[in-house]
This record gives sequence, structure tokens and C-alpha cells, in this order.
Amino acid sequence: MIAKILASMAGRDPQIECVDVSPSAIDAVSARFPFVSGKVGDVSRLPYDDGAFDLVVSQFGLEYAGENAFREAARVVAPGGRLALVVHIQEGAVYRECRDNLDALQRLRASNFITLARQMFEEAFTARTGGSREAYESAARQLQPAIEELDGIMSEYGTAVADNTISQLYDGVRRIHERIVHYDANEVLTWLARMNEEVDTFIYRMSSMLGSAIDEAGFEEICAVLRDGDLFLEQTKPLVPATEELPVAWLIVAGRRDDASHQGEASPSQRAEPAVGEDVRLWVADEKKRAIDDLMAGDRIDDEFFEVDVEAALPFKALIGSIRRPRDTERSQWFVTY
Repeated sequence: MIAKILASMAGRDPQIECVDVSPSAIDAVSARFPFVSGKVGDVSRLPYDDGAFDLVVSQFGLEYAGENAFREAARVVAPGGRLALVVHIQEGAVYRECRDNLDALQRLRASNFITLARQMFEEAFTARTGGSREAYESAARQLQPAIEELDGIMSEYGTAVADNTISQLYDGVRRIHERIVHYDANEVLTWLARMNEEVDTFIYRMSSMLGSAIDEAGFEEICAVLRDGDLFLEQTKPLVPATEELPVAWLIVAGRRDDASHQGEASPSQRAEPAVGEDVRLWVADEKKRAIDDLMAGDRIDDEFFEVDVEAALPFKALIGSIRRPRDTERSQWFVTY
């Protein structure tokens, strides 16, 4: 969602800042969105003044940096601004997928499949140039239990588990083995080394995602942190897509009032419409119409798209929403106006 919103802003002039602890992540954002100013930094210690931004967003990010990251995100929201967060949830659909991926990858690692495949190929290439055939056959037999373990993993979790990493290894080793005379030894061994690194990276990523997921008590603590940061909470709920039975994340939309004397939670009417007042409602309606007209002019949607959902609004400055065909919950177009 965030990437789509950024793409819609290309060529315009808002101040957009992106912070990530990973230099490679910042490089990727800067390459894709040259108009975004990227900074390598710790989101639990943001390098910005209080109230620096009208809109602060994070999609599966702040929870990796701990509670103070939420405190910092609240700090940099300007008066009248909004904070919109999507946070990993324990025992949700994404959590369970990550757990399955991690179990499958750890079983792959425990089987020693990559090491044994490498030993078999080394002996096979040696045998092809006059070396011992017995050594190759022995190495192939030692690999067989690991092959059976991968069969079991894919039978339990499906061939797409861990983004097809296990099936790619399984099919790749089988294909090379069947047609080994057509392969170069260095290329095969380099491919195995690269796959070994990818498995390590995948295991680390899945472990991090599981470790960062927030349970209900933790979610309440985050909400308390935002309240302590003088934000009012508009939406705080599990995010459950129509195609899923389990939630995929926690959703938080919060804001800072222009008048510091008005504190507390948003009313039900505020949750339904991001702000109250006839002038604001008219502004929201105008922004919805403008978004529809722009999307139709760009052939992004046709006149069958009628249902518009407002996700967050900064009255008279910016509105984020989605538009879809009636009853079609799987396909939406995201938009931002300002």
C-alpha cells in the first residue's frame, strides 16, 4: 500500500522521508522513488523534530524496533496530523505462514540436504573426468534420506512453502543430477552456495517476523504509548481481509488534535469519517470525486467502480483511500489526494 501511495506522488512536491536501519533497503527505496529522501537510522531514535510530519506511516516496521519506536512515531506527528500503522499480529494468517516457513526451512537445514548435494556433485564431476565411481555412488546414497525429508516437508506444507525455496532446491538438484554431463561444475557449486545463503537469510527473516509479532496485551501497551504521546485513537483493530478467516495484522490509525485541550478517544462518528464537521465532510466528498475522476482519466478504473473507503485523512491536506467494484473485496485501487 505504501509503495502505491508513493508512486502516485511522483512528480509532486510533498516532503517525503523514509527511515530504515538497512542501507540496502534505503538504496532500494531511493532507486524506485527518487523523490523520497531516505535516511539510514534507528526508528526508535528518529532524527526529526517534534511534530515534523503531517502523516506518519509504517507497514510491518516499527514493531521490529521495540516500544520506543511507537513513542518516536507519535512524537513526530504534527498537530492535526495522522499516524497509520500496520503491525504484525501473533497467531494471525501471516504469523502462521511464517511459522510454517521457518519449520520447513529448519527441517531442510537439519537434513543437511545442501551439504550432501554438494558432496554428491563434487564426486559426480570427479567421476566424469575419470575419478572413482564408487565414491560418487556412496555420496548419492548418503543424499537419499535428505531427499526423502524434503519430500515429507513438501507433502506437509505444499511445494510453495518458503516462497518455493525448498521445491527449487529439490527440483534443481534432481534436474542437474539427471543431466550432469550438460552442466559446469563451478556453476553448479556456485548455485548451491547461493541457495545456502538464501536459506540462512530466509530463516533469519522468518525468525525476526515471528519475534516481532504482537499479542493482544502488547497491542494494548502500544495503544497506551500512543495515548501517552497525546494522540487520539481513531481505529485500533485486527485487520481481517474478506478472503481470510484469520487477521493478517493489527491496524492503528491515530491523530493529534490541532487544539491540545481536546484529548481522548475519537467518537464512533469520527471512526466512520476521519473528521467531523460539514465543511470537512464536503471536503472528503470532493476529494473522493477528484480521486475517481483522476483514476478514470488515467484508465486505472472504469465506471463500474463505485465503492470508496477512506483509510486516513488529514482534513484539507491529504486523504488516503481505496476504490473497488461493489462486493469485490479482492481487487482495489489505492489513492492519495492532497
